[in-house]
Amino acid sequence: MTELRKTYITDPVTGKIAQVESNGALAVNIQDQHSNAFDLFFSQDVGSPTTLTTDAVEDEYSISVTTGHGLAATNDLVLVDSVSQRGFTAQVVSVAGDNTVNIDRPLTFSFPSVSTVVQQRTKELNVDGSSTRQTFSIGSPLTAELDVVRFMIQMTTTDTPDFDQFGDLEALTRGCTMRMVNGTSFNLWNVKSNAEMANLMYDLTVYESSLPFAVNGLAGRMTYGSQGKHGVTLRIGGGESIEFIVQDDLQLLESFRIIACGHIVTD
Repeated sequence: MTELRKTYITDPVTGKIAQVESNGALAVNIQDQHSNAFDLFFSQDVGSPTTLTTDAVEDEYSISVTTGHGLAATNDLVLVDSVSQRGFTAQVVSVAGDNTVNIDRPLTFSFPSVSTVVQQRTKELNVDGSSTRQTFSIGSPLTAELDVVRFMIQMTTTDTPDFDQFGDLEALTRGCTMRMVNGTSFNLWNVKSNAEMANLMYDLTVYESSLPFAVNGLAGRMTYGSQGKHGVTLRIGGGESIEFIVQDDLQLLESFRIIACGHIVTD
């Protein structure tokens, strides 16, 4: 009987040992990740950024911003502190007086007024991009790296969408483009119809108001992570982004939103 010999590789620094398999590959242990997950709407800046008049307080539901901020109920806002490298997103519930803005979730950090910028944003993609293209994005405004693993797409419409339409509109002319911007621009895909979205996503679902959902529209997901899908994540670093570009008039869609799902990269 021939004795099978096992081969091992020892790290000279840590002393850790890895076993070499019979096919020459290293044995791999799969374990859950524990980095922070995120679900971010593609959004677009609205107006000019403003600043805090006093430090924001962790776990509170309001911030104080400079007069003339322009924020109103249902607006989205983003807080970014350049010193701590912390960010925060929320939706505005109400505005009291000239300065107090009440939000829909507790603050996760005490943002200092001296280094924090407050930006109003919109996540509704049903805009007119036919003459001037409209760009919505998700990104890492600071130094953290983000790995996006899937997009969740949803729209509500007046009529039930058909396969050859975009939502319930006629098929688009230029379409909507998703692209990476990380030093260079790389187009991931372009869609002009529901059929093209279904071809990319497969699990696109059309909803009819006559059914229990009581709404016309569609929803679907496009997955990049997982070996059964694209098999890769879409990584963006500090100052980089993924953009969704609207190049036609989508104003007659009742609502159109896209969420990017993923996790913050840790060492």
